[in-house]
Amino acid sequence: MIHGTDTLAYTSSMLSYMLQNIPIPVVLTGSQLSMQNPVADAMENCRCAIHFAASGCPGVYVAFNRKVMLGCRTSKVRSLSFDAFDSIGVPEVAKISSLGMEIREDMIPKRTDIFHLENHYSDRVFLLKMFPGIHRSILKSLQQAGYEGLYIEAFGIGGMPFLQHDFISAIGELIEGGMTVLVGTQVRYEGSNLSVYETGRRALEAGVLEARDMTSEAALTKLMWVLGRTKDRRKIREYFSVSLCGEVTLR
Repeated sequence: MIHGTDTLAYTSSMLSYMLQNIPIPVVLTGSQLSMQNPVADAMENCRCAIHFAASGCPGVYVAFNRKVMLGCRTSKVRSLSFDAFDSIGVPEVAKISSLGMEIREDMIPKRTDIFHLENHYSDRVFLLKMFPGIHRSILKSLQQAGYEGLYIEAFGIGGMPFLQHDFISAIGELIEGGMTVLVGTQVRYEGSNLSVYETGRRALEAGVLEARDMTSEAALTKLMWVLGRTKDRRKIREYFSVSLCGEVTLR
């Protein structure tokens, strides 16, 4: 139970990778108001979490405001409302209404192997949000600081400047120098598609990996988790070509 839920989506995403194929439910929850407040949402969220944990559905989840979401698809979308979290790109796993708790069995992650805790990760990862006027020199400073991975939240479906400030060639230099670069979108819904426009295709040719419809929380923590397991470029690319726990929709 967490009061102060700003990092809840990051925590649930990382646990989703670390606890793949876990045979029991792991349900995280929190509250917008402290349990000491008489109108707090804490008790209701806790009841929802306990009820879903009793269902026995294996996987990592977030319970909030009478709904249950996959941990790797959860994102905080409101700062004040009790309905603080949404499931991005996929339906909620369960909802509570006057009919009780209704669980979507098709949203329960399928176990593909035995459970083994995978808790190694790299903390040498940086998140960069694109904005008009950003200069490519920032990329060199990240390399000099010793970062192993970079997640770029690009414009739209994956747009980045490549005329006046040629980000694409600078990214290519990072990749040649050994850094892993993952590109997604700063838009919350529908994901990236780097193959549509020239800037995205140039980025793919330079060797970037694509986040597709992963949330920023899921993309960043997957990059941290993967780099904690391997530095082999081929294996890193393979990890980002599959869905490990339901975090991405593969076209």
